[in-house]
Amino acid sequence: MDIVLVTIASIATIVGVVIGIIQLVVKPFNKRKEIRKQKEIALQEANHILQQVSAENEYNLRNLEEFWRQAANTIDDQDSIEMYHRLAYTSLHEWKHMMWDKHATSSVLTKEVMEGMYKLKERHDAFLRLREEMRNAFESTESKKLWDDFTAWKSDLRSDNLDKRIKANEEWGAITMRTNKFFQSHLSTRQAFATLYNTIVASGNPIKR
Repeated sequence: MDIVLVTIASIATIVGVVIGIIQLVVKPFNKRKEIRKQKEIALQEANHILQQVSAENEYNLRNLEEFWRQAANTIDDQDSIEMYHRLAYTSLHEWKHMMWDKHATSSVLTKEVMEGMYKLKERHDAFLRLREEMRNAFESTESKKLWDDFTAWKSDLRSDNLDKRIKANEEWGAITMRTNKFFQSHLSTRQAFATLYNTIVASGNPIKR
């Protein structure tokens, strides 16, 4: 009986030792597995944030390029003032920044990305200020009259009515002198506007995916 009890006790001891050894092996493995899982989740979350901000940037840049494509199309123009007017008044989609505002303080955005995002915002803000200057150029009484006179002249120049076309041809030099004076007085703003647009597009999305 004593031998049996001793044997059972020995077996129990051995089993306990084995279980202990297994736990020593399994516990670090489970811990490593849990750490690896947490890292994977963190990486997925980081990628999700980057994708959201990047997609918002792409949306904004596409809209900006579409605006420029429409505004800078001079195929039907009679005078340089027309492109200036389109750049000032062609519809421009609102610049979205909801995702950026939401994740601007996220640690997943690197210093390089943050600097790129701030530069993009600064350039777009400057772009809007220049566009406002261009729009203001048409708001004076004199400029409004010039635009009305020019559009009426262009309509007559392309009219089916021969008398209107003859009259428009006679007025060509005078109207062109007025539009050139307007365009030249605002040329530096127009050039800065184009330069800034090209810089924004060339710099592209700060988040390279």
